[in-house]
Amino acid sequence: MAKTYSATVKVIKDGRVTIPRQIREVEGIVEGDFIKITIEKIERRGTYRHFNQSSKIGPSNG
Repeated sequence: MAKTYSATVKVIKDGRVTIPRQIREVEGIVEGDFIKITIEKIERRGTYRHFNQSSKIGPSNG
């Protein structure tokens, strides 16, 4: 069963974002791999360190 991950990350130069190390290590993601992302803009500014792993059980509702 495919897993989905959620992380709050900061957009840096030229629109780049970093996939958290924990997710890259668990999934064996390396440079050149393709991934599917979903974007949700967060209006509140601040420092975030959030990591959440869950099994994908159906289509996203948002």
